Amino acid sequence: MTSAVRTHGLEKLAIGQNMVQKPQNRGDEMGEWRAANLQFVWFVADTAELSPSKLFTTIAGVEPESVQSNKLPRPNNPYLGVAEAPIDALQHRLTIQPGRVDYFVQSALEGENGPPLIAGPEKLLPALANGVRKVEIPALRLALVVNLLRIEASMAAASKTINSLVGNPIKFEDATDISFQVNRPKSIENTQINRLLRYSVGMFQVLQFAMNPGMIQSPPPALPTFAANALGDFNTVPGETIFKAGELKPIWDILISEASKFMENPSIKVLD
Repeated sequence: MTSAVRTHGLEKLAIGQNMVQKPQNRGDEMGEWRAANLQFVWFVADTAELSPSKLFTTIAGVEPESVQSNKLPRPNNPYLGVAEAPIDALQHRLTIQPGRVDYFVQSALEGENGPPLIAGPEKLLPALANGVRKVEIPALRLALVVNLLRIEASMAAASKTINSLVGNPIKFEDATDISFQVNRPKSIENTQINRLLRYSVGMFQVLQFAMNPGMIQSPPPALPTFAANALGDFNTVPGETIFKAGELKPIWDILISEASKFMENPSIKVLD
């Protein structure tokens, strides 16, 4: 049996993910903001001496379950290194590409109707931040991305939620496919950061196929799941400065503080 996730407006969130535990109940998530994933990024000038296994262990506090290293990236595998492991029902994944290191955290539960979500991301972020602060590598920029979803009863309900988050600029109630993006840079303790917010609505529907010899049987698709999506991308402004070892922690503190405000209230009011 194989499955794929058909999405509308949120294509990047999940396509055919391999999960390890039982499906979630979407009804339990209705009307509650949860995280599709959290992402920490180091933009670096040199990745030659970086070990995916060591970086993962520094951040997660445990050794990775699987590690992959490549001398050169290829179109079908753009990574120089990958390390990952499931930890406490969460999938942790570190990737190294030319010019950047990414650390992703998402739910390790099986998504029954769309991607699985992390409950209480505002509590998870401080715990992850402790490990992220321990990484001491020269970086050109840092970024923290928080990807939030709120399961809704219908596309209209998801659209209404997004419209309210961005100040109700749309005055008619039958609008769909709403998307909105805004960035408001800010200087905090002599550090220039971007505060980029993106809003959209989406629909997920799982399609399952039974692979039998000589034929493909397709059971009825699952009922669609609708969601409001609020993404906050908090990052340092590009510049000529290289943040050295010992200088990263206060910058992470700034980005984490801004991301925490967004998770508490994912509306454009956090830009005030």
